[in-house]
Amino acid sequence: MFIFDFDDTLFDTQAFKRDRILALREVGVSQVDYDESYARAYTEGKRTCYSHERHVDVLVDIGYDRKTIEKALESTMIQIKKYLFPDAVHMLTECKCTGRKMVLLSLGGVDFQKIKVLGSGIEHFFDEIYMTETSKLEIVKQIVSAKQDEEIYLLNDKIKETQDIVDTFPQVQAVLKMSECFAQEAYHQSGLPCIKSLNDYLSYIK
Repeated sequence: MFIFDFDDTLFDTQAFKRDRILALREVGVSQVDYDESYARAYTEGKRTCYSHERHVDVLVDIGYDRKTIEKALESTMIQIKKYLFPDAVHMLTECKCTGRKMVLLSLGGVDFQKIKVLGSGIEHFFDEIYMTETSKLEIVKQIVSAKQDEEIYLLNDKIKETQDIVDTFPQVQAVLKMSECFAQEAYHQSGLPCIKSLNDYLSYIK
């Protein structure tokens, strides 16, 4: 079985985020207001992930016009497919050809994640898609408990999250997809295999 993360693993979330910043800047949102609103949109209650709806609400609270903000952000959702990493489709195709079950596991606001996944055009690769706003570890627990004797491969970008999963479930064979969000040194010190290119992942699963 393959378990794939979405953001910063298959999808260039940082490029997507930069375009959203530019779209908001064009309608007058300052960098200071963006940073504040983004931070407030990222955590609320038990949720520890970005919420598109919350981000809009916060910017409106700061004083921006709702329709203007919504239109600016919606402009970045028109061509979602362009944010897929260029080797994502080839890598997923090769993994699918192994006959193993394919699972997508994503942390984020569920409605927003659905738009990104469907817009990227890769949902057909997956037998199961899980989206959570709290913890990937709990979803992995559900998956692994039903597949005790099966080889499980995980591809993810977040170092601590992946280490926690491997520590909890030693049968999970994890590889880290290096992201600009973390220092390269941190990846190399993680104790886990690391890749820069998705095509490099194929050498770990054949």
